[in-house]
Amino acid sequence: IGVWFFQQNIVPLTDGTFGPGQHQNGDIFAVSAFTTGGTNPTISVYKWNTACTKAIKNPLPAIVNGVLVNTPPNTCADTNLELQFASASGSSCILGSSDTACAATNATGPITVSWPYASKFGGSNSVVPTGGFFEGGIDITELFGGIPGNEPCISSFLMETRSSQTPDAVLKDFIGGGFNTCGEIIVHKDCNCDHITAEGTAYQYSVGGTVTNTGQFTVLYDVVVSDSAGLTCPIGTVAAGATVAWGNGTAKPCSPSNSFTSTAKPASNTATVTWSRNPGGTTLGPNSSGLVTCDVSAAMCQANPGILITKVCTAGPVANNGRIDILVNFSGLVSNQGNVPLHNVSVCEDDDANNPPGTCDQIFNIGDLAAKGLSGDSAPFSGTYYPSVLNLVSPGRASFSDTVKVTATSSLAGSVTNTATATCLLCPPGSAACPAP
Repeated sequence: IGVWFFQQNIVPLTDGTFGPGQHQNGDIFAVSAFTTGGTNPTISVYKWNTACTKAIKNPLPAIVNGVLVNTPPNTCADTNLELQFASASGSSCILGSSDTACAATNATGPITVSWPYASKFGGSNSVVPTGGFFEGGIDITELFGGIPGNEPCISSFLMETRSSQTPDAVLKDFIGGGFNTCGEIIVHKDCNCDHITAEGTAYQYSVGGTVTNTGQFTVLYDVVVSDSAGLTCPIGTVAAGATVAWGNGTAKPCSPSNSFTSTAKPASNTATVTWSRNPGGTTLGPNSSGLVTCDVSAAMCQANPGILITKVCTAGPVANNGRIDILVNFSGLVSNQGNVPLHNVSVCEDDDANNPPGTCDQIFNIGDLAAKGLSGDSAPFSGTYYPSVLNLVSPGRASFSDTVKVTATSSLAGSVTNTATATCLLCPPGSAACPAP
């Protein structure tokens, strides 16, 4: 009898092959041998090892008395098959035995079993004749260095009847099954945009999720979630079949925080998880959540830039180099109307005094404006000019108009612009037709 213990899911398929999984290093193969008429059973234990490129004659066991003493090619029983150890003659399968492998039969007489059994030689139902019952055992921990937690997860097994105990024997019948001996940790991740940072230069995203132990019987230890944004979230111990929440708003927070900032909208990143099967044991994994795109639907996550400019002016005669000229004084206010800071704020004043219409006669570089409602969300500007065009609106009255245009940029939402026009009148002193100063 031979038994394979696979790390991947491998079973007999209808087309005569095996799958859908494949062999990987560390798969275990145990073969029983019945000598002396079945009264002296033994088990030979092998591991799948691609370092074995061919069989050698009389391979040596890799492990002797619990110590790794031989390595490929001296241990190669066949291509990809390395001999590990064999049960000693007379080994015991009694619970608590220190044997690395054991094999036993009912050599002393028939036994009655609790399930239906029909001997091919006839006899009472559920009675197994002498030599018809076999049991065996392997110390899996010893097979992988004697360190608890180094053992691989066994996903499936395949039992086979064979023409002999040699690795190249003819195979007869097959029966397979699956089980999860140690489970694994899978990680789920959520990511949400909470708000725009106070500086208005990035979005802040909170992260969290769950980890689940898929094993039905085994506690897993040293569980740690790592986020690609540079966050580390220690989980600790996860019971068999349990799910534990991590990250924002949970008892398992991340370090240095449960959030990260990014100028991307939406941002996307990944969480990975590692674990061990014993406290401080070999780190297993990582398993990945896959690339997660963050949700950006929250109202506080919407960048809404806006800007407002106002302008007033007055006009009057002034002495200028021995002559009387008209001087226009103007002033205004630029205000941020949005929820994000504005940068490169600039006012273009077009008064048609020196340049063609539509060009900037004066430029006021405001700089930065804080978001609306914060200190520094507005800034004044002012200036003067001598108009070159006189617009008569009635006898004794003239008007002067000019336009200002403000432009600005936002780190998160592009550029904004707005305009304002002011018209001021020049009237004879004391004229009732002009508004009072």
